[in-house]
Amino acid sequence: MTNFFPGINEEDKHSVLLKSISFFNLFCFLFITSIIGFTIDSYLNLTSLEEFLRIWALIILICISRYTLINFLLKAYKIPEIDIVLNKIYIITINTALFLFVINLVNSYYFVENSLFLKVSCSIVVFIYMIAQLNNYSYIVRWGNIKNIIYFILYLCAFKLAPWIWFYTNILKE
Repeated sequence: MTNFFPGINEEDKHSVLLKSISFFNLFCFLFITSIIGFTIDSYLNLTSLEEFLRIWALIILICISRYTLINFLLKAYKIPEIDIVLNKIYIITINTALFLFVINLVNSYYFVENSLFLKVSCSIVVFIYMIAQLNNYSYIVRWGNIKNIIYFILYLCAFKLAPWIWFYTNILKE
């Protein structure tokens, strides 16, 4: 947790967290996607297991397709600075999922429907998550050249925002 807000450290430059598929990475992936699913379930008050599993399967599909596409593009364009930032964001995402897990437990224990507590707590966690990511993204902007910055902007628009906007408009708005 002490490494949540700082930028890129020297130890982060030698991390290969995302380069391998391991049980730890699989567990973290399932944990993160299920926490996203449970948070959406808490907001929407889903009534059946089938609805939850459908939303969770779509979240998993979005995350797997993003992961494979980003890895393909990283191999094609060979930008080493991005690996450092992606590893750091992965660690921040795991920490954020732990916070959301605790919030979902408290919400499901004390409140019947989605509550002001859930909305305020999730908003605070997402705001802190965005600040931590912006701190890491500033590393690319400070040390990158124009070509890497343009690739980075395309990455943010196409692979970070677009799948979730599609998910919200097509699935959650129904």
